[in-house]
Amino acid sequence: GVAWLLLAIFVASLASTFLAGLCVTVIDPIDPMVLDTKETPSDEECLHCRYCVSDVQVDSKHCWECNKCVGNFDHHCPWLNTCIGDRNYIWYYVTIVAFLAMLGSAIAAAAVPLADLARHVVIRPELLHGRVAPTMAGLAVVIALDFLVFTLDLTLVAFHTYLCYAQITTYEYLTGKVSKRRELARRQQGDVVLTRQGAAEQRHGGAPVDGAVARSAAAAAAVVRGPDGDVLALGVEDVE
Repeated sequence: GVAWLLLAIFVASLASTFLAGLCVTVIDPIDPMVLDTKETPSDEECLHCRYCVSDVQVDSKHCWECNKCVGNFDHHCPWLNTCIGDRNYIWYYVTIVAFLAMLGSAIAAAAVPLADLARHVVIRPELLHGRVAPTMAGLAVVIALDFLVFTLDLTLVAFHTYLCYAQITTYEYLTGKVSKRRELARRQQGDVVLTRQGAAEQRHGGAPVDGAVARSAAAAAAVVRGPDGDVLALGVEDVE
């Protein structure tokens, strides 16, 4: 029952870890603009990398380990010997989650027989003089080592889950720098907020309005402006 279930979880998570890790290493995270031989349109915002001798996306970073620009650079993983970027980040996340499940099932698989042996030893202490003691010691060592790695991987999974929620990369979190693309998006979001408040005040005689009334007014007119003041989007939408 339980042993077969743990074995199934372990095998499935082991296979997932291997396949996802393989995808991480096989998929090249290089900025697609480096591979594109077409000339970059003049109206497209981009940067130029003197090392790659190419235009790159505004959220790209040049990795010195891989010697290439990585789109939406997150970090360089020494364990997988590759950069993590926009193209392979999802597979990296699957890898660390599957590895966490594999470690958890291994710990549980060792803890079940250890608890069973401990229960028998309590009833019959003389069992410690046979092969039970070395077996219990071996299981305890396996649990201790796996639990150490499990804790480290759990911290890594929790960290990247937070990054996904906050919509930032490891590089941005550690350096405090925000890519130009995200900075532009935040500016546009700020313009939307100001537009919502202005539309709400106009509909209510210039009086400051907030809460549900402001959201209702914003739903009727939502304007997105770029950093230079140009209107990027105008229409009716429900903005929360």
